[in-house]
Amino acid sequence: MVRDPDLAEDVCQDALFRVWQHLDECREPDRFRSWLVRGVHRHALNALRGRSRLAEPLDDQMAGTGPGTDRRALDAELRGRLTGALDQLPAEQRLAVLMFDLEGWSHAEIAERLETTEAMSRQHLMLGRRRLRALLSPEESP
Repeated sequence: MVRDPDLAEDVCQDALFRVWQHLDECREPDRFRSWLVRGVHRHALNALRGRSRLAEPLDDQMAGTGPGTDRRALDAELRGRLTGALDQLPAEQRLAVLMFDLEGWSHAEIAERLETTEAMSRQHLMLGRRRLRALLSPEESP
């Protein structure tokens, strides 16, 4: 979710510590798993909101030579542009786009994960796709 292994470890560690501190607030022990996941997810969203992200550099191995080099370079360039565009989306829009389009989640699942409504999940997806189209259109390219 945070797309950075070090940050992911920090988020998980902090979230688990906070969950442990508030364990007595879990009103439905049978639903502990979803309560825990919601807590970690909420903590990750907060970490994303508080951190400006830069586009990831292209893979060094994509700069090699040999057969398929042009294709790999093009793939790396497209991956870099897409990553940069995704990084410019608000966290909720980015997650809605990735969960729906990449992972195949339903709006009900996305809404539950983002702690919002299905209508808001649809809104995040629509706005995220619209912004991605604008960011990736030829007019926006350098």
